Amino acid sequence: TAITVDSIERVWVGTPHGLWRYDGSVWNLFSVADGLPSNSITTLTAGPQGSLAIGTDMGACMFSDAKFAALLPGTNDSASRITAIAFGKPGTIYMGTANGVMVKKDSAWSAFDTANGLLSNQVSALMFDSHNKLWIGGNNGISIYDELSWKRYKFPGSVVNNIAEYNPNTVWIGTDKGAISFTHGKIQTDKTGKRTEMAPEWKAFHSKNGLKGDNVLGLAVHGNDIWVVTDVAVNQYDYAEKQVLTFWEPLLPSFNLPELWHVYFAFVWPTNEWGTIGLTVNYINFGTNTWTDELGREIGKARSWEGVFGLSYGLSLMQDFSVGINLKYAHSALAPGYGSGDEGVGRTFAVDAALLKRNFITKDLDVGVNFQNMGPSIFYISENEKDPIPFTIKLGSAYHAIKTPIHQLTFLLDFNREIVKNYLNKDPDPFWKAIWTDLIHDTTALTDSTQSRLVNELEEVNINAGVEYWYANFLALRVGHLFDYVGKRFELTLGLGLKYGNMNFDWSFIHSPEGFMKGIVKEGSNGSRNGQYRLSLIFKL
Repeated sequence: TAITVDSIERVWVGTPHGLWRYDGSVWNLFSVADGLPSNSITTLTAGPQGSLAIGTDMGACMFSDAKFAALLPGTNDSASRITAIAFGKPGTIYMGTANGVMVKKDSAWSAFDTANGLLSNQVSALMFDSHNKLWIGGNNGISIYDELSWKRYKFPGSVVNNIAEYNPNTVWIGTDKGAISFTHGKIQTDKTGKRTEMAPEWKAFHSKNGLKGDNVLGLAVHGNDIWVVTDVAVNQYDYAEKQVLTFWEPLLPSFNLPELWHVYFAFVWPTNEWGTIGLTVNYINFGTNTWTDELGREIGKARSWEGVFGLSYGLSLMQDFSVGINLKYAHSALAPGYGSGDEGVGRTFAVDAALLKRNFITKDLDVGVNFQNMGPSIFYISENEKDPIPFTIKLGSAYHAIKTPIHQLTFLLDFNREIVKNYLNKDPDPFWKAIWTDLIHDTTALTDSTQSRLVNELEEVNINAGVEYWYANFLALRVGHLFDYVGKRFELTLGLGLKYGNMNFDWSFIHSPEGFMKGIVKEGSNGSRNGQYRLSLIFKL
């Protein structure tokens, strides 16, 4: 009927037949013989210094200093049934009943009912928040008392079962019609210095918009999550956080080019109800190039680089279906200063679009598709010499095989196909046309055999497979493999992740020496990325 953990880590469990306590090694049972008003426990609330307030169907008592002491003795009637208990300021305790709230302040008693502030005498939930306000839930809504005034919010036809403070600004309310989050209104100060609290923000969650079950039986706050227990399932609401992500990696280390590196920055701003906004910067440094004339004499130097700047937006359309779009501008300065004017620098833009379906066909299987680099070709010298940007279709999946508070195991598999159609004597096909001319009906294929064409198409698909294991949401181990048949890249990837506070660290490493997997696939790997590693950091704001 009730469960709580006190301030010294003892677990208390209330039942219709007594009160159990677990101290880490031994279970003890307490009953009326030990001082309980009744064996039928209705509510438990942990207090300071290991104390515990116990509500029963015949009054309330306090456990402190290894003994029980009566708080509100009663008889076996509705007025004596304690439905909720909350500790207030030092020396004050509140007890909910069917006739209102009983208040014990030191040795003095008082009461709240509909005559002096309550919305309903049928009290079913109490919570004393960090602003020293008492939240009282019952039939048809909540009442909030701050020792000076009352505020009442009606939920017609609903019964409030529980109340939990997520943070000083947000309170969650569980009812028999779903869960409600309450966010305090902002404080505005006028020219005279008068402070006014604006209207609060409410959000409702129920079986029609994602919550499994409507009758909320329990609420619990753990870290950044709120757990909502209904008569159907245990629901986890994960509050999104602003994040800053960055990674750095040296490129092609086997060629010993220290100036060749890649850095990435991203800022992610979840707005919860209105989707997620992201800003990205993708930068590749190619180093300094030296120009010479036909006799080999140096005539200048320039730094070559490439940057892609993106603005993205993602939105959850349903509980398990999301869409996303990314707009990006590419600036490719491969040979800045070459020739006259702006020759040697290319510019273009592109759009990415993605779909994500969670629990696809079966539970815990997520599937997504991404259409990347949908945009016009790029040129560096003459508009008549265009190069297509690599339009790519990506299909990915993740199966969450194990999901427990301690162990999480995920299997990942994705397929990538670059779709580009170039010609010797004319411009490359735009991406939408290349889907037909390169992917579906390639008339320039070197073979007329349908079977051979199919084999060629399959060889152009890059396959990534991997496994990720998390321990206690703190340590991650990853292993994966890339199969790129055309590019001769067969790479084993190892990864390590750590979470500490608001920071995530990740390290990944590619093992693919020349000839790796020879005899299994072609001549094996070309070894171009052997030894390449990536260092990543995520900061949660």
